[in-house]
Amino acid sequence: MASPIKYSDIYLYSTVNADSAKFRSYLDSNLINYVNLNYSDEEGKSATLAALSTWFDNPDNIAEKIKFTQLPILIFEAVYWESDDGKEKHQKRTFAVKADDLPSDFLDKALKLT
Repeated sequence: MASPIKYSDIYLYSTVNADSAKFRSYLDSNLINYVNLNYSDEEGKSATLAALSTWFDNPDNIAEKIKFTQLPILIFEAVYWESDDGKEKHQKRTFAVKADDLPSDFLDKALKLT
């Protein structure tokens, strides 16, 4: 598969825990432009996890979706092609549950704070 030209539309679904704080710190220290969606109440976390668990096919069983059980989850778009005017794109939504799960070129190609 081709390599993405950039990573955009970066959203961190987080809560009040050490893993979320570590992920936020990683993104902040690398000046990544992201939106932090923080859920502190159990009802909000449960609803968010249920919704996110409908987004991604399980690679081990395509008939199933990946079931997320805890936050943080970073959702982002891997952009493979974009028209000059930015109106058309070929992109794929993907996720990571910790910084080690990110593509090796993420820091180089993720949109940065300006």
